[in-house]
Formats: sequence, C-alpha cells, structure tokens
Amino acid sequence: MTIFTLDTSCVLNLLNTHEQVDHELILLLRFGFNDDVKLVVTEQLSAEVIGNAGSQRPEIAQRIGILPVHSVSPERCAERNTLAQKMFQKFWPNVIPGSRNAEHSHLDCLHLASHKICGGDVFITRDKNLHKKVTAHGASFGITALYPKEAVPKIQKELPFLTEIEVPSPVIRLSQPDDRDALKSLLEPLKDSYLDFDSWLSKTLNDANARINIASIGNNPIGAVAIWKKKDTLTAKLSLFYIAPESRKKGLGEHLLFYCIREWIVNCVEKIIVTISEQNAEYLTFFTRYGFRIEGISQRRYQRADGNSSAELVLAKHFFYRRITEADINIFTDELVNTVFSFPQNEKIINNKNWFIPPQNIKIQAKLHNNNLILYDGNQEINNFAISDLEKLFYPVRFAFNNRQAYLVPIQPRWANKMIQINNMQTQLNNGVHDGLFLRTDNVYYCTPWFADKDVVGAPILFYISSPESRIGGMGYILERRIAFPEDLFFKFGGIGIYQISDIQKHIKKQGSGQGCAMALKFGWWIPFTNPIPRTEFSQFGINGVPQHMQTISYQQYEKLMKAGGLEW
Repeated sequence: MTIFTLDTSCVLNLLNTHEQVDHELILLLRFGFNDDVKLVVTEQLSAEVIGNAGSQRPEIAQRIGILPVHSVSPERCAERNTLAQKMFQKFWPNVIPGSRNAEHSHLDCLHLASHKICGGDVFITRDKNLHKKVTAHGASFGITALYPKEAVPKIQKELPFLTEIEVPSPVIRLSQPDDRDALKSLLEPLKDSYLDFDSWLSKTLNDANARINIASIGNNPIGAVAIWKKKDTLTAKLSLFYIAPESRKKGLGEHLLFYCIREWIVNCVEKIIVTISEQNAEYLTFFTRYGFRIEGISQRRYQRADGNSSAELVLAKHFFYRRITEADINIFTDELVNTVFSFPQNEKIINNKNWFIPPQNIKIQAKLHNNNLILYDGNQEINNFAISDLEKLFYPVRFAFNNRQAYLVPIQPRWANKMIQINNMQTQLNNGVHDGLFLRTDNVYYCTPWFADKDVVGAPILFYISSPESRIGGMGYILERRIAFPEDLFFKFGGIGIYQISDIQKHIKKQGSGQGCAMALKFGWWIPFTNPIPRTEFSQFGINGVPQHMQTISYQQYEKLMKAGGLEW
C-alpha cells in the first residue's frame, strides 16, 4: 500500500476555517481513513500543528490527530539531520542564513528527511515553492512530491472503485446456469474451511428450492453471493453469504443482504438463520447491523488453516409483521419474551441428558420506559432497546406511537436519479429480464439545519421529487444526523453522498446558533414505492401544497402514504 506523507501546508488547510479547503485533500484524507491508502505525518508536524489544532474543524481535527506519525528512531536522528542539511543546501543554496525563510526551508527539509528515512513513498504538499524544489532536485534523494490534485487522480487510476462522489450501482440478480463456473471460482477460498464443500455446492446449485442471488458492481465480475432456502413455511436459512475480498467496502454486501431481507418479507418468513465462524468477526458486526443476534454456539465446527477448529455462531433475525400502538405494547413485549428472549418451558428439554450444560430457566420481564424496552431478570436489568433498535431487530414491525413523527423532504430530480431508486421513473435501471440494477439502499441527504432540537434518528423519511415528476417516490429510515461545517460533513459522508463541498455550502445556516453549518441526514433501508404518489393526490393525505424544505408529518400520515404507495410491510 502506498504511503503518503502530509506536510504542514496540507494540515493547516484542513484545519483553518478561514481558508478555502482543498477538495482533493479532503478526498485524500477520506481514502486514508477508509484504508485505501496509508496517510502519515512526520513527528515535526505532529508537534507543531496537530497538538494545537483546537476545534476549528472538529471532525477533521479529530481524525488528523490519530494519523500514524513518522517517528525517527534515536539512533537515526543524526542520519536524518545530515540528510536534511544536504537537501537544504541543494534546494536553497542562496538563502540568507538565519533568515525566517531559511528557518522555514530547513524545517521543510526535516519533514522530507523524516519522510524518506521512515519509508514514505509520496510527499504531499500545497506549498508551491517546496513542490517546485522537490520536482527539480528530489530525484537525487529518491523523493517524490505531489500536490493533492495530482495525487488523487493517481490513486483513482490505480484503484478505479474510488470515485469522487458517486459509488457504482450494484447489480443483484438470480443466478443462472451459465454462472456456475464463475460461482465456483468465487467460492474457491472457502473450500478449506468446510468438509465436502464441493459436494455441498454442486448439490445446492442443482436444488430447485434454493434461492441463489449474485451481486456485482456494474459490469464487473460476480463479487458476492447469497444462498438461502426455506426450511418450513415460516423459517428459512441463509446457508451462504460471501463477499470476495476485492469487492468489500463498496456497499455490495449491504445491498445484497437488504435485497434478501425484502425477499424474505415477500415470502412471509418470520425467522431467518445464518451461521458464521467465530473467526469472522467482521461478518458478525455486519449481520448485527441488520438485526441479527446470536442465538447459539456450536463448538469445533469450522476447520482452520492451522489445523485447529473454531466455533460456529448461530445468528437469527426475527420478523414481526405488526403495527404496534401504545395499547398493544404490553401484548407485544410478552410475545417477544415468549418467542425470542426465553427458552422453551419444557422439562424434557431442560433436563435432557444430551445437554452438556442445560440452558438456564430464567424469568424474563419486559418494561417500556421513555420509548425504551428494558428486559429484567428479577430486579436486574439484562438488556434494553430503543424503539428504533426494535424496528431494526424485528423489521418490518412498526411502532405507531402518538408522539412519533415522520419527515418529508424535497429533492430535485437530478439528485434523486443518482441517489435513490424510484419505480416508474428510472427505466434505465432495468438491465434485462434477470438483472436488477439498484442505487444505494443507504445515502446522505444534505440540507439547511432543520429541527435541530428534535431527535430525528430512527424516524421514517419520505422523498418528494420536484418537477417535472412531482411525486413522493419511496421511504427509508434516518440512521444518523449531523450538523457541522460543510468540510466536516463531506469528510464524514462524502463517500456515499453525491454532493461536492461546494454543493453542501449552499445549505449552510446564515445566522444564529450553528451559523456556517449544514445538516446531513444519513438514511437507509430505502424502498421505492410501487406506486409513486403524485402531487395531485397530496391533499388526500393532509399535505397542503408541496414541501419547500424538510417538514414533519404525523406517523399516521406516513402510514397512509406508505400503503397508498404499495407497501404494506
């Protein structure tokens, strides 16, 4: 992995709110924190700048503060100083000794020498004079310097999936017979972890009841596969979910899993089971984000390369097709306790001699407090869940409480076409009979800060696409809200949003508390309406006129819009 060293001019630009931020520098920083490249700073810069960063751009300052530091070992300090002096004499032979310019130039050479001795590949600078000197004489010292605007295209050329603002759309489709060779090649790395894997795969590929969904980025080769099958009328097993290493960190897995979740809902599945090795911690984190939880452990299930074995974790996701009101909550919590959180109350199972350790029979109680479900064992709290957590855990359950609200936001067609899939409006997303080209199921919507005093996370969000379509196209859920300077927002969300920094700056608050800040709403679990709702029908749902900015609607209005749009669950 290429190592890029940031110089003082770069870090000062990132931190100084009175200076126009370098867009390419923000992108470079994002690449670094996504582990696409390695970014470092020298110990001189760390001491001079980062330690005194303050809170000018908080998000960026915090991230820069944890960048790896090129630290020259004590035994090589003399070597660094000698190299810096040679560079100084070569780069600035006519500088006046003792002048401020000489002091500044010598410090630049110390940065360059530390970069060289510690194994840096490319020195990134915004200093035109330094860039000119290194371009002219750096080759004799084995040093390359680039402006951020030179480095970013170089990285994007080497790593084509790294685009400035748009993430390529995933293609998710049902596997066809001519995909078999590609699937076997994709799954080759799994053979050593499973007994009789080839036999299992051949049997599965010939099983008419197995659902095999494959995914890729655009027209690239297959990068992920999900295989599931119903075990009975209410339960299904996700027997394989695999993402090729080169296809990870691109949103492909999230798209594929959410595609499967919607399939399970169409098939009225109430429980889905998946097993993973304890070695695959990243898969555990991935599945729990979508409401899976550990239900059991099977020891010594998977073979490891070192000859030992690892445990198999049994994860499950429960689906509840319910609309829960305040009047229903006690019945619902009792159902959760009995069907999800408790072991069967059967003495034959509890005392069965086949158990190594019989499951403990504990009496779980549930209580709703401030929109949080708290589980107790006697007087001891053992877990608690916010309403938004419960909607994720037991999706597509809906909590239609009187105090809940949904949000309706306007978006221009040129942005909507790049951000969200909208039925009956984007025929170009259909790519043949078996292919389905989808936009991201999660994205970021930027606007002027609204409802800063409200907790909007977990609330449904609907998008009104303005003229000429003029209709509500679908719904999702707000996953995160951030109000900050445009540069901070772009740094945090730029990889999944479609805005440039200049676009976000158009939404800053002009005065008052939060002046100079914009708002980012990260939303996910996006589902397009089967029947987008035209503006001419808004009055039927109590919506007067068209939204000019983010506005609230009641939860009951949201449910009526959802049903009219063709979504029951």
